[in-house]
Amino acid sequence: MINMAFCTRNKMLFVIFSIVVGLTMSFDTSSARVFDDDVAFAMRHVSDPQISPDGSKIAYSLRWLDRGGEGVRKNAIWIMDGDGQNPRYLTAGGAPRWSPDGQRLLYSSADGQGRSQLFVRTLDGSKVIQLTDGDQSPMNPVWSPDGKSVAFGRLVPESAGPLYQWPEGVKPRGEERIIKRLHHKYDGIGYLDHGYTHAFVVSAEGGEAKQLTKGLGELESKWRSVDISWSPNAQHLLVTGNFGEDAELFYDKSYIYRVNVRTGRMRQLFDDPSGTDNWHNAVYSPDGKKIAYVGKVWSDQFTYFMSHLWVADANGENRRRLTSDLGEGVYDFKWKADSTEIYFTDGREGAYNLYSSSLTGDITPLTTGMHFRTLNSLSDEGDAVGTYSAYKIPDDIVRFSLEDAQSFQQLTNVNQEILQDVDFGGLEDIWYTTKDGARIQAWIYTPPGFDASRKYPLIVSGHGGPQSMASGADFKTYNFRYAAEGYVVLYPNYRNSQGYGEAFMNQEDPWFPNDRTTDDIVSGVEALVE
Repeated sequence: MINMAFCTRNKMLFVIFSIVVGLTMSFDTSSARVFDDDVAFAMRHVSDPQISPDGSKIAYSLRWLDRGGEGVRKNAIWIMDGDGQNPRYLTAGGAPRWSPDGQRLLYSSADGQGRSQLFVRTLDGSKVIQLTDGDQSPMNPVWSPDGKSVAFGRLVPESAGPLYQWPEGVKPRGEERIIKRLHHKYDGIGYLDHGYTHAFVVSAEGGEAKQLTKGLGELESKWRSVDISWSPNAQHLLVTGNFGEDAELFYDKSYIYRVNVRTGRMRQLFDDPSGTDNWHNAVYSPDGKKIAYVGKVWSDQFTYFMSHLWVADANGENRRRLTSDLGEGVYDFKWKADSTEIYFTDGREGAYNLYSSSLTGDITPLTTGMHFRTLNSLSDEGDAVGTYSAYKIPDDIVRFSLEDAQSFQQLTNVNQEILQDVDFGGLEDIWYTTKDGARIQAWIYTPPGFDASRKYPLIVSGHGGPQSMASGADFKTYNFRYAAEGYVVLYPNYRNSQGYGEAFMNQEDPWFPNDRTTDDIVSGVEALVE
């Protein structure tokens, strides 16, 4: 039997676990280690694999914790042959991007003052060019198709003005800030620096960067991220953001603009009469005739809107939505080289899989299974690289053909020695029914040496959002740590979670957590006890 206690006040969930006092637990760990802190901190993490245009090499980011030094995360770019052989360190930094001819790498790294900058280097390191300078970090750099230029986003600082003149003898109790914008801080980011994010272009040989967009609007104004896409003829950029007069009042609106690289002239492609106007990640098709982008569909029935895949002519006309029945939504995608299909990922019932869409909206699943699959880049011949993770399997880099994406070649195994003798315990996928009839999916982690006849303390591991997705198909470090300490872990996707369609994400009570959240969790605990 599992003992568990809840306490709610003002619809807020305060306590979601309790420890069974005086419980004696024994685990058979004579032949294996558990997932303790030493194991967790020793792990290395690969991400962002980028295949060269000819498919012969793959660059990727590697991150690890420098426990013996400053105790901080370190980032480096590694490179390997296209078949995973000969992996080797290339340089400090991250976000590697191949030049169109495959002879150079664009990447981000720190300059001599510790500021993030853009660099271009040859593979042998014989020539390294620093493209940017200054205190503001460049974002999302993109090569031009001819390899001559790089476009990126960067904050253009704005003076905050003079500080308040405090009366004599009066001192402020904290740090002074001059707030000049309605939206001046974001959850997970904190206070925003004064200024606006704009698009720049710089020669790949170095020199002064040219600012293309101007004014009091900015790129992707909500999170200060940047979406930039070059036209195949390198004459225009597609950017998303809000440069309208309502930019400050409607920070979550985002439009698609076409920017002339030579003149800086900017044109908004379209305005949605429904009032949605939340468009992101606009990308030209390889033949330049169309654009694909991600957008949300307004409904007065919902408070959270799912991101769908859209396509339009390059001038913004003939817009149409390609996706409808999604689990979580589309956030990233890739065009097929012949401009006839678009590849994307969607999260459904705890797994991320790959899909393709025709330009008429015919959706084809490319992979199935309880895992996390990503598509990060394509070679000129259509060979794909991405990452793969699953229960007990942290992210590693895989290569596959989109003609048979279910099969893949694993190219890295960076944690093999670290995890080879670790006992993670067990995992079970369950569905249960709440008191009011809702169907909820959850995962149960059990400690190493678990004995069903014994009592164990329980932790309910809840995700935030609440529009996000819990999953046992991903390598969850914190859940493994709980299990290693002797806890049973319940990891549920209560209502308002992603992965089960738009209606599931939008329940009647928009406040989270609420009584329904508590009921969903309690029902899961009761099902687990039974």
